Amino acid sequence: MPGANRLNESIVLTNIGASYTRERRYAEAEAPLRRAIQIQEKLGSDARRDCSVALHNLALVCDKQGRNAEALQIASRALAIREADLPGMDASLLEIMRLKAELLRKAHRKTEAAQLERTVRQARAERGNEDPRQWTVDYRELQRKN
Repeated sequence: MPGANRLNESIVLTNIGASYTRERRYAEAEAPLRRAIQIQEKLGSDARRDCSVALHNLALVCDKQGRNAEALQIASRALAIREADLPGMDASLLEIMRLKAELLRKAHRKTEAAQLERTVRQARAERGNEDPRQWTVDYRELQRKN
């Protein structure tokens, strides 16, 4: 059962990182998230979903610290894992896509961002819980926030 213990440890580390992130203690959030990802990558397929969650959280942390290029790479990894291993559009996938679109806009890659935004709007509209016009990322608004 060592694998299960390692998986549990990685989940705890992800939760610690997420707690620090909610408290806006981004520098402190980074180490437990990176350690969780390291463990999850060693565990392989048993921890893929957990790894995508930790990567998503780490992308948020990097973005909040102004490391947008690194955040975009990490968000892309999270999205690739999530799309490859876990079929279907659920809230976690849509949130990773939303973050990646935001990061693409910050990187001035508007065409790619617009494609992701359209996918998210359509998926949310199909789920019936949101008006698709409500979800947009305005680059000018992002500039004001940073």
